[in-house]
Amino acid sequence: MGGISSGQTFVVKTVQAPGGPIHELITIADNLGFGLAFVEERWAKKHHHEKTTEVYVICRGWVKVRLYNGKRVTLQVAKGYESCLTIPPETSHNILGASEDVEIAVFTFPAYDPNDVIFEED
Repeated sequence: MGGISSGQTFVVKTVQAPGGPIHELITIADNLGFGLAFVEERWAKKHHHEKTTEVYVICRGWVKVRLYNGKRVTLQVAKGYESCLTIPPETSHNILGASEDVEIAVFTFPAYDPNDVIFEED
């Protein structure tokens, strides 16, 4: 039986996205039903996911995220700021900017599938 409880070793795969590196720890290949990546992106193009829910947890620095439901959210590791954001499926979003030291843990449900990213025009 696979999974975390059996002592499975996870290989970190680093993908160089245009806005910065993405370090994938748990992927669709692990067959756990969720994904986990540490993201250092400082910007990202407008996009949405048809099936995937993303949960951003800010571990270091700050990031400014635009949700195309009229909201702009600044997430920061500091008292008085939000440090977690849930982005449901079909919600267009992008990263407008981030600190040089930004580190975001991104949980995806189900696991991230590159075929579930639909880029959009601004």
